[in-house]
Amino acid sequence: MSGYHILKEIETLLKGAKLSGANISGQDGPSLILKSKLEDASTRFYSVVPSTNPARINTDQDLKTKTDLLEALLQIEQAAALAKGAQLKDKHPSDANYEVWRCFNVYRVLLTAD
Repeated sequence: MSGYHILKEIETLLKGAKLSGANISGQDGPSLILKSKLEDASTRFYSVVPSTNPARINTDQDLKTKTDLLEALLQIEQAAALAKGAQLKDKHPSDANYEVWRCFNVYRVLLTAD
């Protein structure tokens, strides 16, 4: 299961908690079940995407931070793949890397422009 799928599962748990009124800091049955499910999903996420400081993902802000992290990792992976492909051409590796990263930065700027 990919990191995105696990984050979607966490998002569903958090939305369900808001609708049912379960409180993450509560000690009642539904709250304890929610905590357990979030702990399990967070553990599975960190087994796919290692972290130096794994903490339970239990707020919308935590979820957004991890989603942004995955998107950044995906962009880096795509740029690395482009760089590898560019290096196979008849160019000096430094020239090929410059072209790939320049294109990647232009693409990143276009994505983040409002």
